[in-house]
Amino acid sequence: MGGTKKKSISQMLKAQLAKEEEKKTRSKEAAKTEKRILNIDAPTLGSREFIEEIKKMRVLTPYTLASKYNIRLSIAKDYLEMLESKGIVRCVGGHNRVRIFQVV
Repeated sequence: MGGTKKKSISQMLKAQLAKEEEKKTRSKEAAKTEKRILNIDAPTLGSREFIEEIKKMRVLTPYTLASKYNIRLSIAKDYLEMLESKGIVRCVGGHNRVRIFQVV
């Protein structure tokens, strides 16, 4: 009773070939994409160059450090916490997700 019309054999064959082609292109695209590992371009934490560049910045956030030195956000957060413990920067605002630091 009712329902959709049954496809002809040639139409089913075309649909099957199209699905196979789509799978091939997807597998090729998946092979092309690779995970990119971010290199750490930042100098060591205690180096003068790093601290001098930090002092030039008005406001420090994990995002600004991560984008400037091409490092991950977690590493940038760790850097800022270490700088805060050394007394180079202090936390002036933000909340638990994003903190804003200023050079002392």
